[in-house]
Amino acid sequence: MGKYTTVLLDIDMTILDFNAAEASALRDAFESMSLPIDDALIARYHIINDALWKDFELGKVTKERLKYLRFARLVEAAGLAADANILQNVYTDFLSTKGMMLDGAREFLDEAAKRYSLFAITNGISYVQKGRFEKADIGGYFKKVFISEDVGFGKPDKRYFDHVLAAIDEKDKRRIAVVGDSLTSDIKGGIGAGLDTCHYDPDGTHMREDIVPTARARTYGEILEFLG
Repeated sequence: MGKYTTVLLDIDMTILDFNAAEASALRDAFESMSLPIDDALIARYHIINDALWKDFELGKVTKERLKYLRFARLVEAAGLAADANILQNVYTDFLSTKGMMLDGAREFLDEAAKRYSLFAITNGISYVQKGRFEKADIGGYFKKVFISEDVGFGKPDKRYFDHVLAAIDEKDKRRIAVVGDSLTSDIKGGIGAGLDTCHYDPDGTHMREDIVPTARARTYGEILEFLG
């Protein structure tokens, strides 16, 4: 038996390809509203959205405010004649249908689910994440899915991880590992909860001196090696 029995597994950009989902949903939303869109606008939205999610992690903005602000800022920056609230609603509806997976992710889940109890930990809008799980057909791999909107707190908030730890069977923190691509969300949160962490960084370019994971992995195989 390996060192760990239980894995708290991040979803976006660890299992599901959020970047591809985001771009596809933006194109669908803009086209449905007869608005112009190109790669540059998608890149601008990604920067705005990513910054707001970082603010959410720090408790600087609420989820509801984030959902509106990202499109209000995009509409203003791009000079678009569009209602940010309507655009947000159309976009999230499309996003909930996007279940693209990262290459090798399903094979990783097939193997990991045989060895460990898997729990999904994800910041996001509940109905969007549930829709994407269903579209990707990955719900069956997990004992339970913890979505920040349902929990009431998001990663890296210790209260989020306290909720997760209280809800799972394994109580020995030495037997639980957090795996994810975000240093500021998954790894920082896992460290704060007293858990071992594995940073999934395929490019090997995301490092911070103030957030040091137990291990780093550039491939799914390396994640499995770490978990034992």
